Parts: sequence; structure tokens; C-alpha cells
Amino acid sequence: MNVRRLMIMTFTDRGYELGADISNSMNGTDCIKIRVERIAAGALYEKTSYAWKNGYDLLFISAVGIAVRAISGLIDNKLSDRAVIVTDENGRYVIPILSGHVGGADILARYIAGCTGGEVVITSASDIRGVPAFDEWAAHNNFSILNKVLIAPIYDRVLSGRIIRLLCIDHEGEVPFEKCNRRIIDAGSNLVNACDDTPDVIIYGGIDMSIIPGLIREYSAGSLIMAARNLIVGVGCKRGTCEDKIMARIRTVCDEHGFDTRLIGTLATIDLKADEEGIRSVCANNRWKLETYTAEQLREVKGDFDSSEFVEKTVGVDNVCERAAVRAGGRLLIPKSIYDGVTVAVAVCDRL
Repeated sequence: MNVRRLMIMTFTDRGYELGADISNSMNGTDCIKIRVERIAAGALYEKTSYAWKNGYDLLFISAVGIAVRAISGLIDNKLSDRAVIVTDENGRYVIPILSGHVGGADILARYIAGCTGGEVVITSASDIRGVPAFDEWAAHNNFSILNKVLIAPIYDRVLSGRIIRLLCIDHEGEVPFEKCNRRIIDAGSNLVNACDDTPDVIIYGGIDMSIIPGLIREYSAGSLIMAARNLIVGVGCKRGTCEDKIMARIRTVCDEHGFDTRLIGTLATIDLKADEEGIRSVCANNRWKLETYTAEQLREVKGDFDSSEFVEKTVGVDNVCERAAVRAGGRLLIPKSIYDGVTVAVAVCDRL
């Protein structure tokens, strides 16, 4: 399940009515939590900051200038910024103004326009020219861009119509380029000698996480590197554990074992934790899928897991984090680690 949150910011009675209509139209989906806020005088920046930091994408029913001023101090980079959309009180024009590709603002804007009967106004060069956007492809296909500094220069080459030199490692599927010289190798090849010239783009779809540091070391200065987010993190926690504590433990475990948290695509846990605000916020802020399983489903997972009588008495299964990570399609890489009420295990998705 995708954990997507949307905050609809309104400033007038008419805007609030439209926001409520949009919310009602979208409530049939199971992947979007929606809040409609009527913003009082002086509360714009406080509300926007709260929404941003808690993983909400933003729809402003207002002038574009209001939205720009509200988010100006929060923008960081295109790989982590929230999706931001603006529409007028009539819903006639729906304009994605930030994170159209990676954050999915373009797709969300099209959905909102379908609710209002309005027109989506897309201004990105790739959409106007009909050129595939590789950052949108990465987000849609659960890949992470590991060196964002090269997004702009490689993008310029695509827009100029140049042929892209593409190196695919353990990936033979769809690619985001129409004009490319594509070479496919497996992770067992000599990566240093994989291309006569430095490739423009490297797509790594494999599950050997030890490959990633070498790719970054050898190619990151000249090649845009996209890697599949094939890591699954299994989590268990006490009721009410905050997002910061959960995320800090995940980062610590990954750092200790040399794994990049940008390669995590899924958080798995028991269904009793599906409504935990801390877990849902971690997923929303990192754009991770949330997979939950019943105690019975977790008990059925085969393997040698760290058993806890206390956990079994509390939730009905002897281990949550390891079993959940494996149940989500993974092969266990890092066994259970526990600190301050948070348990974390990491698996790699070996059933692609």
C-alpha cells in the first residue's frame, strides 16, 4: 500500500467547499489520507510547515503567489520535496508547481482535474516536447537516483535530442529513453570495463547491494546512477513510537552494515501497527510502500527467526520485524536489532 497524504489548503468559503468536494471524490482510494484546512490569518506558514514535515503533499486553492511564498523556505531538493499543486476556486486550472515527476505532482494534478472537471497546466519541458522524463520513470518504477547533481546536465542532453549512452546492469526491462545506445550486462561483469566511454546513465536493477558503493565510486562523477529500491525494512515498535525514533533506528542499522537507505522501497510490519502514526509518517516522508500482515500470515513464514515470548503474548507471533521483511518478498540480510522499543530487520527483495 502506498502511504500518500494530501493537505488541501483553503482560504475562502468557496475554496473550502471545493476542497471538501475533492476530498470526497478521492476518499474511495486506499492510498491517500486527506485533510482540508481553512487557513486563518497568520497561520499560513505554520500550517504549511506542519504539512511538509509530516509527509503531506499540498494542494493550494489559491493564487500561485500564495503557494510560492508558503513553500519558499521549505524547498530542499527535487528528490525529497513534497508535491505541490495550485488550483483556482472553480477548479478550472490545476497547476503542479513543485516535484511534478519524482513527487508525482503531475499525476496527482491530473487526478484532481478529473475531480473538478478542470484542465491540467503542465509546464515542464519534457511534457511539452513529449520527451520521457527519467526522474518520473525512476519514481514510477521504484528506482532511486543516487547522484542528483547530474539530473540537470543529463536532462539537457535528452532535451537536445542527443543519443544517451546507457549501461543496464541486471536490468533488461523498460528504459526511459527513446534515443539510446544500450548495453546490458550482469552484476558479475567487470564494471570498470563495462563501457569504452563513460555512460551517460547507469540503471542498476539487481539485488546485490555491495555493487552500489563501487558504482558510485567509479561512475558518479560523470554518469547518472539509478538503482532499484529493492531493500525491505521490517519494523516492530511500541504503541505511539514517534517517526524520528523509528527512522533514526533504521538509519543506524543501515549505516552499521553499509546499506544506503535510499535503496529502501518498502516498510513491512504486523497489521496491528498499520495505523501507527510514526510508521505511516516514515513511509510518507520517504515514499516507501507500507506492507502489513496478520499474525497468522507472519507465523507461516519459514525461517530461523529471533523468537520472543513477550512479543508472541502481545501480538500473537514471536517475531515481527524479521518475519515481515521476509514475508514482503525478501531474503534476510540484517537480523533483528532492537533499541529503545524499536526492532528493525532488513531484507532484499529476491523475488522480482
